[in-house]
Amino acid sequence: MSVAPDHATGVRAPAGWPSRVASPGSVRMRRDAVVFLLEHCPPEFRAHAPLRRRPLVLARLAAAHVDKQLKVTRRALAQEREGPEQAAVLGILDDAAAVLRKEETRLIKASRSVALVEQALRAETPWGGHDADPHR
Repeated sequence: MSVAPDHATGVRAPAGWPSRVASPGSVRMRRDAVVFLLEHCPPEFRAHAPLRRRPLVLARLAAAHVDKQLKVTRRALAQEREGPEQAAVLGILDDAAAVLRKEETRLIKASRSVALVEQALRAETPWGGHDADPHR
């Protein structure tokens, strides 16, 4: 996967960087990151303004949410592989298994992207990587 320069800064984004988030170090990166991270959290999180002001906290929550989704998806796939009888009992059909495999792939990519965004936010955040404003 090639990396594209951010047109505002010329900074190259690493492989796996979400296309909807401006490159690390760019002016738009933090704002774009918040929108991206909220997409990877439960929808109710959008109603909490403090999370928008604390992108690093939001990144940790998004990472935890994506990781949980991935574990549940993998558990469902494992149950499907236990045997046709077990799969029938659980209601997992071939079509559902295909959906689960596709979802697993999506979640692996999302996990990588969320981790990259969190890493970039840490790199640009003063005060030892903490989101809190020391003057508040």
